[in-house]
Amino acid sequence: MKLSIRTTSRHLSAKEVSCVSMLMLYSAWLISLANGLPKHYPGYIDLFNHPLGADFIQFYAAGKALLLGHSEQLYDRTAQHFLQEEIVRSPFLGGYNFNYPPIFAIFMALFALLPYPLSFAVWTLLQVAALYFTIRIFFGRSFWPMVHMLGWFPVFATISYGQNGLFSTAILAGGTYLVRSNQLFLAGCCVGLLSFKPQLLVGLVIIWLLTPKQSYKLLCGTAL
Repeated sequence: MKLSIRTTSRHLSAKEVSCVSMLMLYSAWLISLANGLPKHYPGYIDLFNHPLGADFIQFYAAGKALLLGHSEQLYDRTAQHFLQEEIVRSPFLGGYNFNYPPIFAIFMALFALLPYPLSFAVWTLLQVAALYFTIRIFFGRSFWPMVHMLGWFPVFATISYGQNGLFSTAILAGGTYLVRSNQLFLAGCCVGLLSFKPQLLVGLVIIWLLTPKQSYKLLCGTAL
């Protein structure tokens, strides 16, 4: 008598892939922090000798410089690096230069009022909230788009490196929603918040200038 064994294979669904990807990415990040922070205590340095939050240190240091009354140091790379190492309590690899308009440093002064680790935690929560806001506008209250995005490496990098891309995305999403609602002046005001990233704002303004009859309210709101 012959025995036959039937094997079956099943491909992972997109939802399962997203969940696995999300768990792997954030677990690796947390492991890096869990092994790096105690090693460099009392410094806020991860396993790879980079500051906790990476890019966030440049934002925090810019705000701190304003609080200390040293606005002239915003674009002084040497002074900024010394201040950053003082904030994270340790030397670290690489450089994080502040390349944003001064108005962004004024905003970051609010975060610099908090201790660095707490400030980064608040920043991270706000980034996740900005992502959720964007997804709500385009996908409603569906749960899985949020999981998909959290498991997408560019979003993970933005969150773990303490970048600000998700705030830009939320501003654009809010502007899009207001345009769809025919609230063009308010949409312009919303998009005007992108003044901390002039390259994005200028691109939109150029597009609107090509259709001034349809976009004058957007332009007025943005100018305000």
